[in-house]
Amino acid sequence: MRLKISILALAAGWAMTTHVAFANEPDPMDHWFGGEYQNCDGSTVDMMECIGELRDKWDHRLNDAYMRVLADQEGAQKQALRHAQRQWIAYRDANCAFYAGGEGSIARLETATCSYVLTRDRAQELEMMLQE
Repeated sequence: MRLKISILALAAGWAMTTHVAFANEPDPMDHWFGGEYQNCDGSTVDMMECIGELRDKWDHRLNDAYMRVLADQEGAQKQALRHAQRQWIAYRDANCAFYAGGEGSIARLETATCSYVLTRDRAQELEMMLQE
């Protein structure tokens, strides 16, 4: 919760000190959350459902990209990728569990958002590997 408040305070401070020339710039939080996340509004239940759908979409993309990258690897590189993916899953789960320790419905939203963001970012990383 403190982290979110700190992020929001920094974003608010940044917004108050920027020049009018930046008025047409995208929301700085879009970089972290993504534009699609901004459509998840309404009740807590609605937001949880929306975030869950986004996470599922990116999880599918992650799994598809992982299998394709894995198929392109041989020997030690294949084992290294498997190990990295297992470690990444452990990191994601542990990192997002931190947010679950908060109080109230915001903790559920923060946990779901964490899972969505990290899954999206890992999927994009694996997809970039396919382009190399």
